[in-house]
Amino acid sequence: MEVAVKIISKKEQSSSTAKNLLCETHSLKILHHPHIVALLEVIDTEKTLFLVTEYVSGGDMLDHLLKHGPLTEEEARDRFRQLVSALQYCHRRGIVHRDLKLENELLHPEGNAKLADFGLCSLEPGQALSTYCGTPAYTAPEVLRLQPYDSPLVDVWSLGVLLHVTDGSGEVLGFPSLVINLMLQKKRKQVQTLKV
Repeated sequence: MEVAVKIISKKEQSSSTAKNLLCETHSLKILHHPHIVALLEVIDTEKTLFLVTEYVSGGDMLDHLLKHGPLTEEEARDRFRQLVSALQYCHRRGIVHRDLKLENELLHPEGNAKLADFGLCSLEPGQALSTYCGTPAYTAPEVLRLQPYDSPLVDVWSLGVLLHVTDGSGEVLGFPSLVINLMLQKKRKQVQTLKV
């Protein structure tokens, strides 16, 4: 069985990073869903924390789009349904992801989506949140305006952005495709740099 291991040095953690890590670990321990990356084990040593998760060998959605272009309408719809199912499951358990983006949508080789990276999640059901977090191109307007926000709704916004980006719509709810293209170019340069 192949696994992925997230290695976190305890030495270099701020208090907010430690809080995020606790939230991520707690969330993954209680989330068991076919479209959420499974936490297999937590290894806690004096200096390092290891989160052992299932390995999703198809890479992330951003890499997939860079290699293959936009999804067909049917493919986009299927992935969207899978992510809606995963988010609904999270929200019913009081967990809000808050960082939905192409890089956090992992793909199995057969194409099924898995939601990953709960490092910015919130476990405060029913409370308005005010923490600015997430990736700007996917972030709900109220978060960008630094206003208190209904936490599940920010995931819904980001999910809509993901749908529009993956199906090649070209414009994301008022954000010109330039924003998305700049993100893709940045990622493309990183990928090319790694290959050199």
